[in-house]
Amino acid sequence: MKRVLTFSLIAMLVLTTASFAAVKKTVKPAATTKTATPAPVRVENPTPADYGTTGHVAQSGGLVVSPKLGFGTGGLNSFFLGCEVAYPVMPSVDVMGEVEYYMVSGGSIITVAGNGVYHFAPIAGAPGNFYAGGGLLYQSIGGVNASAIGFQGFGGMDYQLAGSGTVFGQIKYAIANYTFSVGGISFSTSSGGLVLEGGYRFYL
Repeated sequence: MKRVLTFSLIAMLVLTTASFAAVKKTVKPAATTKTATPAPVRVENPTPADYGTTGHVAQSGGLVVSPKLGFGTGGLNSFFLGCEVAYPVMPSVDVMGEVEYYMVSGGSIITVAGNGVYHFAPIAGAPGNFYAGGGLLYQSIGGVNASAIGFQGFGGMDYQLAGSGTVFGQIKYAIANYTFSVGGISFSTSSGGLVLEGGYRFYL
């Protein structure tokens, strides 16, 4: 009788262990799918609908290249060719570098400048979007041993052409301290004037 009971207990233990082993499963954590966040990209040839409440193009990122033509008054009194390259750093703010090449009597003047630009909120009924900015400039005057360091401020308007891009016009006031060297003698003078310019914006 004891042998029968012992056998029965052993059989029950074996069957119970086998039963637990059959139903026990290893649960693996569900695989997570990572969604890549697309890099911000400038709107190419933006329409007015692409401008947000800040007056800037709604999406930011990338460069804005703006070739331009203008005329400088004051000591310059000459036409020039130039180009701006801007990069958005905030919804309403760009950092912008520019270079201008003036053809003047007896030589040429090259201006290099670094600016900050603020884009205002759109104004209902206005033909375009307004902006303002300013920064520091450096001029190298060819034909004579002269250079200048100064600052400038400007304001303008971007106007969206239907399906073809953005044109702009702006007015600038620049003033600089010019340093000359003649016969080994250096002297300096200050000069300022208005600059009128306009061009076309490419969104890269």
